[in-house]
Amino acid sequence: MIDRDQIVTEDELHAYVDGELPAERRGAVEARLASHPDDAARVAAWRSQAELIRARYGAVDNEKPPQRLDLVRLARRRRRGMAAIAAAAVVAAFLAGGGVGSLVRYLAALAVNERYDGRFPLATFLINVTGSFVIGLMLVLLDREDLLHPNLRPLLVTGFLGGYTTFSSFGWETAKMLEDGEWLSATSYVAASVVVGLFLSVAGIRLANRF
Repeated sequence: MIDRDQIVTEDELHAYVDGELPAERRGAVEARLASHPDDAARVAAWRSQAELIRARYGAVDNEKPPQRLDLVRLARRRRRGMAAIAAAAVVAAFLAGGGVGSLVRYLAALAVNERYDGRFPLATFLINVTGSFVIGLMLVLLDREDLLHPNLRPLLVTGFLGGYTTFSSFGWETAKMLEDGEWLSATSYVAASVVVGLFLSVAGIRLANRF
């Protein structure tokens, strides 16, 4: 009957040469080599080849890889490249959204002013309060990835709504009415803009929560 502990495989012979053979198997391998001269000769040849390889290329093992092949450096460069691409995409989305929002505001103001010529700045008022409604709606939807991806925020909120709404026009129109002594109109404009804008913003939030 063959003793399984005495069976020596080819892999074990290679491990013996490489110094990676488990200690409990060394006895069996050495006994095999002592009783099989052919295997002992092969092991001696392998060991000689290994020594020649170490003598020729051993110094290379201790050399640092060139910077162009440094994996850590390459990974950092790739991360910087991806970060730059992501930043460029955000800026592009912001600019695109802002451009479209500004164009929509201009067209909306043009349409209102063609039909209304009163003293009250109706165009700016309507633009800002509708913008309040849309931002309340959008910010809730952007928090839910199943409806709108958060990466759309620079395009839709910062870009489009930033270009669409206009606090500067609101401030300038209010200051102009105050300078002209139209205190009641200025007060009404500010109060209506704040109250209606807040109301519509809450309405946008409530509507988004229904989805």
